[in-house]
Amino acid sequence: MGWLGSILRMLAPIAVEHGGNVLRDSLKARAAQGQASASAGPDPLQLLAADVDQIKGYVLQLKSDLETLNNVAAGREERLRRWLLALLVWNILLTIGLAIFAAVALRH
Repeated sequence: MGWLGSILRMLAPIAVEHGGNVLRDSLKARAAQGQASASAGPDPLQLLAADVDQIKGYVLQLKSDLETLNNVAAGREERLRRWLLALLVWNILLTIGLAIFAAVALRH
């Protein structure tokens, strides 16, 4: 699970930077639209509240995606753990078999 955390730590600044640019562009576009039609525009506080709600939705989606990734990684980790255990048992059996074969070969 440590590798997922390190990947997320590397990608977090990119996501923050990109998200900030998208939000900034959205606010600039709304401000430009508001200047063009100053009397017919919605309240800036309502626009900000809508943006906050949109960000909350993005955060919930991100949490859901991270939980899904975590579950997938845990499943893969469990399968790899079982595979490693099987390889270890196989190695032990081959080593025992080789030791028995060597002992029998040396007696004859």
